[in-house]
Amino acid sequence: VKEKKPKVKKEKQPKAVKEKNPKEAKEKGNSFVNKIKQALEKLGEKLNQEKEGKKDKKPNKLFSLRNKIFISFLIPILFMIVVGYTAYHYAAEGMSQKFTESTQQTTNMTMNYLDMNLSYIQAEGFRYASDSAYENYFLGMMNKDKAGRATFINNTKITLLASQKANSFIENIHFITRSGTPIISTASSTQEIDGNYEVYFEEMVAQSADGKTPDRWIDSHPMLDEHMALPLEDYFITYQMPTINKFAYIVMDIRESAIQAILADLDLGNGSITGFVTKTGKEVVSEILEEGQTSHF
Repeated sequence: VKEKKPKVKKEKQPKAVKEKNPKEAKEKGNSFVNKIKQALEKLGEKLNQEKEGKKDKKPNKLFSLRNKIFISFLIPILFMIVVGYTAYHYAAEGMSQKFTESTQQTTNMTMNYLDMNLSYIQAEGFRYASDSAYENYFLGMMNKDKAGRATFINNTKITLLASQKANSFIENIHFITRSGTPIISTASSTQEIDGNYEVYFEEMVAQSADGKTPDRWIDSHPMLDEHMALPLEDYFITYQMPTINKFAYIVMDIRESAIQAILADLDLGNGSITGFVTKTGKEVVSEILEEGQTSHF
Protein backbone atom coordinates (compact mmCIF):
# COMPACT_ATOMS: atom_id res chain seq x y z
CA VAL A 1 0.00 0.00 0.00
CA LYS A 2 1.24 3.29 -1.20
CA GLU A 3 1.27 6.02 1.24
CA LYS A 4 -0.22 9.29 0.16
CA LYS A 5 1.77 12.27 0.79
CA PRO A 6 -0.13 15.03 2.35
CA LYS A 7 -0.59 18.09 0.11
CA VAL A 8 1.07 21.12 1.38
CA LYS A 9 -0.97 24.30 0.78
CA LYS A 10 0.95 27.10 -0.69
CA GLU A 11 0.48 30.21 1.20
CA LYS A 12 -0.49 33.22 -0.90
CA GLN A 13 1.85 36.01 -0.65
CA PRO A 14 0.19 39.33 0.05
CA LYS A 15 0.15 41.83 -2.84
CA ALA A 16 2.05 44.91 -2.48
CA VAL A 17 -0.23 47.85 -1.68
CA LYS A 18 0.56 50.98 -3.55
CA GLU A 19 0.63 53.93 -1.37
CA LYS A 20 -1.53 56.88 -2.47
CA ASN A 21 -0.11 60.34 -2.73
CA PRO A 22 -2.24 62.58 -0.53
CA LYS A 23 -1.65 65.60 -2.79
CA GLU A 24 -2.91 63.82 -5.92
CA ALA A 25 -6.03 62.61 -4.11
CA LYS A 26 -6.78 66.09 -2.97
CA GLU A 27 -6.41 67.50 -6.48
CA LYS A 28 -8.71 64.85 -7.94
CA GLY A 29 -11.35 65.60 -5.30
CA ASN A 30 -11.19 69.31 -6.00
CA SER A 31 -11.55 68.69 -9.78
CA PHE A 32 -14.67 66.56 -9.26
CA VAL A 33 -16.24 69.19 -7.06
CA ASN A 34 -15.53 71.90 -9.60
CA LYS A 35 -17.20 69.89 -12.35
CA ILE A 36 -20.31 69.47 -10.20
CA LYS A 37 -20.32 73.21 -9.47
CA GLN A 38 -20.02 74.05 -13.16
CA ALA A 39 -22.86 71.67 -14.04
CA LEU A 40 -25.05 73.19 -11.34
CA GLU A 41 -24.21 76.71 -12.55
CA LYS A 42 -25.15 75.83 -16.15
CA LEU A 43 -28.37 74.23 -15.00
CA GLY A 44 -29.16 77.33 -12.95
CA GLU A 45 -28.46 79.62 -15.92
CA LYS A 46 -30.68 77.52 -18.18
CA LEU A 47 -33.54 77.62 -15.69
CA ASN A 48 -33.14 81.37 -15.35
CA GLN A 49 -33.25 81.81 -19.15
CA GLU A 50 -36.41 79.73 -19.39
CA LYS A 51 -38.06 81.80 -16.67
CA GLU A 52 -37.07 85.03 -18.35
CA GLY A 53 -38.37 83.71 -21.74
CA LYS A 54 -41.71 82.85 -20.19
CA LYS A 55 -41.93 86.31 -18.70
CA ASP A 56 -41.14 87.93 -22.05
CA LYS A 57 -43.80 85.95 -23.93
CA LYS A 58 -47.19 87.69 -24.01
CA PRO A 59 -50.26 85.54 -23.48
CA ASN A 60 -52.12 84.62 -26.76
CA LYS A 61 -55.45 86.49 -26.61
CA LEU A 62 -56.84 84.71 -29.69
CA PHE A 63 -57.60 81.61 -27.68
CA SER A 64 -58.83 83.43 -24.65
CA LEU A 65 -62.16 82.42 -23.15
CA ARG A 66 -63.80 85.64 -24.27
CA ASN A 67 -62.76 85.15 -27.90
CA LYS A 68 -63.83 81.53 -27.87
CA ILE A 69 -67.32 82.53 -26.69
CA PHE A 70 -67.49 85.29 -29.32
CA ILE A 71 -66.44 82.94 -32.12
CA SER A 72 -68.93 80.31 -31.00
CA PHE A 73 -71.73 82.88 -31.43
CA LEU A 74 -70.29 84.35 -34.64
CA ILE A 75 -70.10 81.09 -36.62
CA PRO A 76 -73.88 80.35 -36.67
CA ILE A 77 -74.61 84.01 -37.47
CA LEU A 78 -72.25 83.91 -40.45
CA PHE A 79 -73.83 80.65 -41.54
CA MET A 80 -77.31 82.21 -41.39
CA ILE A 81 -76.10 85.22 -43.42
CA VAL A 82 -74.66 82.95 -46.13
CA VAL A 83 -77.81 80.82 -46.26
CA GLY A 84 -80.03 83.93 -46.33
CA TYR A 85 -78.07 85.59 -49.13
CA THR A 86 -78.08 82.39 -51.19
CA ALA A 87 -81.82 81.94 -50.72
CA TYR A 88 -82.47 85.58 -51.61
CA HIS A 89 -80.27 85.34 -54.70
CA TYR A 90 -82.10 82.29 -56.06
CA ALA A 91 -85.51 83.72 -55.13
CA ALA A 92 -84.71 87.01 -56.89
CA GLU A 93 -83.54 85.13 -59.99
CA GLY A 94 -86.74 83.08 -60.00
CA MET A 95 -88.97 86.12 -59.58
CA SER A 96 -87.12 88.01 -62.31
CA GLN A 97 -87.48 85.07 -64.67
CA LYS A 98 -91.18 84.71 -63.87
CA PHE A 99 -91.74 88.43 -64.41
CA THR A 100 -89.90 88.31 -67.74
CA GLU A 101 -91.92 85.32 -68.90
CA SER A 102 -95.18 86.93 -67.78
CA THR A 103 -94.29 90.20 -69.52
CA GLN A 104 -93.37 88.36 -72.71
CA GLN A 105 -96.63 86.42 -72.60
CA THR A 106 -98.67 89.61 -72.09
CA THR A 107 -96.81 91.34 -74.92
CA ASN A 108 -97.41 88.39 -77.24
CA MET A 109 -101.13 88.42 -76.43
CA THR A 110 -101.29 92.14 -77.22
CA MET A 111 -99.48 91.61 -80.51
CA ASN A 112 -101.86 88.78 -81.39
CA TYR A 113 -104.82 91.04 -80.65
CA LEU A 114 -103.37 93.75 -82.88
CA ASP A 115 -102.68 91.23 -85.64
CA MET A 116 -106.24 89.93 -85.40
CA ASN A 117 -107.75 93.41 -85.83
CA LEU A 118 -105.41 94.34 -88.66
CA SER A 119 -106.11 91.01 -90.38
CA TYR A 120 -109.83 91.76 -90.11
CA ILE A 121 -109.22 95.11 -91.82
CA GLN A 122 -107.31 93.39 -94.61
CA ALA A 123 -110.16 90.92 -95.08
CA GLU A 124 -112.69 93.76 -95.21
CA GLY A 125 -110.63 95.55 -97.83
CA PHE A 126 -110.41 92.44 -99.97
CA ARG A 127 -114.20 91.93 -99.70
CA TYR A 128 -114.87 95.42 -100.99
CA ALA A 129 -112.25 95.18 -103.73
CA SER A 130 -113.66 91.91 -105.09
CA ASP A 131 -117.38 92.73 -104.87
CA SER A 132 -118.87 92.87 -108.38
CA ALA A 133 -121.58 95.36 -107.35
CA TYR A 134 -118.93 97.83 -106.25
CA GLU A 135 -116.91 97.10 -109.37
CA ASN A 136 -119.81 98.20 -111.60
CA TYR A 137 -119.91 101.48 -109.74
CA PHE A 138 -116.14 101.95 -110.05
CA LEU A 139 -116.34 101.35 -113.81
CA GLY A 140 -118.82 104.27 -114.08
CA MET A 141 -121.76 102.14 -115.16
CA MET A 142 -124.10 104.04 -112.81
CA ASN A 143 -123.11 107.55 -113.81
CA LYS A 144 -126.01 107.99 -116.25
CA ASP A 145 -128.60 107.08 -113.61
CA LYS A 146 -128.21 109.92 -111.08
CA ALA A 147 -131.01 108.72 -108.77
CA GLY A 148 -129.84 105.09 -108.83
CA ARG A 149 -126.27 106.17 -108.22
CA ALA A 150 -127.30 108.34 -105.24
CA THR A 151 -129.22 105.41 -103.75
CA PHE A 152 -126.25 103.09 -104.26
CA ILE A 153 -123.91 105.62 -102.61
CA ASN A 154 -126.19 105.97 -99.57
CA ASN A 155 -126.60 102.20 -99.16
CA THR A 156 -122.85 101.69 -99.51
CA LYS A 157 -122.16 104.34 -96.87
CA ILE A 158 -124.49 102.55 -94.47
CA THR A 159 -122.55 99.30 -95.06
CA LEU A 160 -119.22 101.03 -94.53
CA LEU A 161 -120.41 102.79 -91.37
CA ALA A 162 -121.55 99.40 -89.99
CA SER A 163 -118.05 98.00 -90.58
CA GLN A 164 -116.57 101.10 -88.96
CA LYS A 165 -118.70 100.68 -85.84
CA ALA A 166 -117.98 96.96 -85.64
CA ASN A 167 -114.22 97.53 -85.41
CA SER A 168 -112.86 100.26 -83.15
CA PHE A 169 -109.63 100.28 -85.19
CA ILE A 170 -111.30 101.67 -88.30
CA GLU A 171 -111.29 105.47 -88.46
CA ASN A 172 -112.61 105.86 -92.02
CA ILE A 173 -113.16 103.85 -95.18
CA HIS A 174 -112.71 105.47 -98.60
CA PHE A 175 -113.45 104.21 -102.10
CA ILE A 176 -111.12 106.30 -104.30
CA THR A 177 -112.68 106.37 -107.76
CA ARG A 178 -111.60 107.77 -111.11
CA SER A 179 -112.50 111.27 -112.13
CA GLY A 180 -116.19 111.56 -113.06
CA THR A 181 -117.33 109.08 -110.38
CA PRO A 182 -117.91 110.41 -106.82
CA ILE A 183 -115.74 109.10 -103.96
CA ILE A 184 -117.62 107.01 -101.40
CA SER A 185 -116.33 107.61 -97.86
CA THR A 186 -117.50 107.41 -94.27
CA ALA A 187 -115.81 110.78 -93.73
CA SER A 188 -117.65 112.70 -96.45
CA SER A 189 -120.99 114.43 -95.96
CA THR A 190 -123.89 114.43 -98.41
CA GLN A 191 -121.81 116.59 -100.72
CA GLU A 192 -120.31 114.61 -103.57
CA ILE A 193 -116.52 114.70 -104.00
CA ASP A 194 -115.17 113.85 -107.44
CA GLY A 195 -112.75 110.95 -107.70
CA ASN A 196 -108.98 111.51 -108.02
CA TYR A 197 -107.73 107.94 -108.52
CA GLU A 198 -105.05 108.95 -111.04
CA VAL A 199 -103.47 111.54 -108.74
CA TYR A 200 -103.74 109.25 -105.71
CA PHE A 201 -102.12 106.35 -107.57
CA GLU A 202 -99.18 108.51 -108.69
CA GLU A 203 -98.64 109.68 -105.10
CA MET A 204 -98.68 106.12 -103.77
CA VAL A 205 -96.24 104.90 -106.44
CA ALA A 206 -93.87 107.77 -105.62
CA GLN A 207 -93.70 106.82 -101.94
CA SER A 208 -93.64 103.05 -102.48
CA ALA A 209 -90.61 100.92 -101.62
CA ASP A 210 -89.85 99.83 -105.21
CA GLY A 211 -91.18 102.94 -106.98
CA LYS A 212 -93.57 100.82 -109.08
CA THR A 213 -96.25 99.17 -106.95
CA PRO A 214 -97.99 101.07 -104.11
CA ASP A 215 -97.45 99.55 -100.65
CA ARG A 216 -100.42 98.01 -98.88
CA TRP A 217 -99.61 99.63 -95.52
CA ILE A 218 -98.77 103.33 -95.57
CA ASP A 219 -98.32 106.06 -92.96
CA SER A 220 -100.35 108.80 -94.65
CA HIS A 221 -102.03 110.04 -97.83
CA PRO A 222 -101.51 113.83 -97.85
CA MET A 223 -103.11 114.52 -101.24
CA LEU A 224 -106.27 112.64 -100.32
CA ASP A 225 -106.40 114.47 -96.99
CA GLU A 226 -106.20 117.76 -98.81
CA HIS A 227 -108.73 116.70 -101.45
CA MET A 228 -111.29 115.59 -98.86
CA ALA A 229 -110.30 118.01 -96.05
CA LEU A 230 -109.40 115.14 -93.68
CA PRO A 231 -107.48 115.81 -90.45
CA LEU A 232 -104.16 113.93 -90.44
CA GLU A 233 -104.27 113.50 -86.64
CA ASP A 234 -107.32 111.22 -86.80
CA TYR A 235 -105.50 108.20 -88.23
CA PHE A 236 -102.15 106.54 -87.58
CA ILE A 237 -101.64 104.18 -90.53
CA THR A 238 -103.65 103.16 -93.60
CA TYR A 239 -104.34 99.91 -95.40
CA GLN A 240 -105.01 100.18 -99.12
CA MET A 241 -105.47 97.85 -102.08
CA PRO A 242 -106.67 98.21 -105.69
CA THR A 243 -109.87 96.69 -106.99
CA ILE A 244 -109.81 93.75 -109.39
CA ASN A 245 -109.96 95.89 -112.55
CA LYS A 246 -107.83 98.62 -110.92
CA PHE A 247 -110.44 101.29 -111.48
CA ALA A 248 -110.47 102.28 -107.81
CA TYR A 249 -108.54 102.00 -104.54
CA ILE A 250 -109.97 100.75 -101.25
CA VAL A 251 -108.44 102.86 -98.47
CA MET A 252 -108.98 102.09 -94.76
CA ASP A 253 -107.57 104.42 -92.10
CA ILE A 254 -106.56 102.97 -88.71
CA ARG A 255 -107.50 105.02 -85.66
CA GLU A 256 -104.52 106.16 -83.58
CA SER A 257 -106.53 106.31 -80.34
CA ALA A 258 -107.36 102.58 -80.65
CA ILE A 259 -103.68 101.63 -80.78
CA GLN A 260 -102.91 104.08 -77.98
CA ALA A 261 -105.58 102.45 -75.78
CA ILE A 262 -104.11 98.96 -76.29
CA LEU A 263 -100.62 100.17 -75.43
CA ALA A 264 -101.94 101.92 -72.30
CA ASP A 265 -103.58 98.66 -71.17
CA LEU A 266 -100.20 96.94 -71.49
CA ASP A 267 -99.11 98.03 -68.00
CA LEU A 268 -95.53 96.87 -67.42
CA GLY A 269 -94.95 98.97 -64.29
CA ASN A 270 -93.93 102.53 -63.50
CA GLY A 271 -91.35 103.91 -65.88
CA SER A 272 -92.17 101.42 -68.64
CA ILE A 273 -92.55 102.60 -72.24
CA THR A 274 -94.39 100.71 -74.98
CA GLY A 275 -94.74 101.75 -78.58
CA PHE A 276 -96.04 100.82 -82.02
CA VAL A 277 -93.53 101.73 -84.75
CA THR A 278 -94.00 101.45 -88.50
CA LYS A 279 -91.23 100.52 -90.92
CA THR A 280 -90.84 104.18 -91.88
CA GLY A 281 -90.34 105.23 -88.25
CA LYS A 282 -93.78 106.63 -87.47
CA GLU A 283 -94.69 105.72 -83.90
CA VAL A 284 -97.30 105.94 -81.20
CA VAL A 285 -95.99 105.63 -77.63
CA SER A 286 -97.50 104.94 -74.23
CA GLU A 287 -95.59 105.66 -71.01
CA ILE A 288 -96.51 104.59 -67.47
CA LEU A 289 -95.57 107.41 -65.09
CA GLU A 290 -95.51 107.71 -61.31
CA GLU A 291 -97.65 110.36 -59.67
CA GLY A 292 -96.09 113.78 -60.25
CA GLN A 293 -93.60 112.51 -62.84
CA THR A 294 -93.43 114.25 -66.22
CA SER A 295 -93.24 112.44 -69.54
CA HIS A 296 -90.07 112.44 -71.65
CA PHE A 297 -92.11 112.57 -74.87
